[in-house]
Amino acid sequence: MANGSKQGQSQFARENISLRIPWEKPHIPLLIGGDGEKVTLKMVAQYADACNVGNDLATIGQKFDVLKAHCEAVGRDYESIRRTTTTFCSIGATDEEALEKIPPVVRANFGDRIDIALIGSPDTIRQRLKAYEDAGVQELVIRFFDMPQLEGIRMFSRAFID
Repeated sequence: MANGSKQGQSQFARENISLRIPWEKPHIPLLIGGDGEKVTLKMVAQYADACNVGNDLATIGQKFDVLKAHCEAVGRDYESIRRTTTTFCSIGATDEEALEKIPPVVRANFGDRIDIALIGSPDTIRQRLKAYEDAGVQELVIRFFDMPQLEGIRMFSRAFID
């Protein structure tokens, strides 16, 4: 129903959505998360300062190609949009040690996707970071499996930040 009228327990709003328009100055940078090719990525091209897409690296690269096409269609500089994704990290002295830090139930839930997370020795993680960069990712939101312990984030920091 239009104008926010109620139908059952859901509210429907059409044509009366009020968003602060990103080109108004000043504005808080707008990050749109999602990877729907027809709507979400088109909205990113039109309005967002950043986007967050998820999936395997090949799919992320393909989604960024779609975003680039949407940018071209609306006359937007693709490079003006910060491209991000979210991943998990478990770091150890060896790949095996890093994998052992992840609870078995979590490993089972991840299935094949565990191969795209930052799991392994610093050398393995360095290769995966490069693969994210090659796919077009400019920024990673990283969740550490061992939180709230700080061992993993400290080891990551020593290997990649310090």
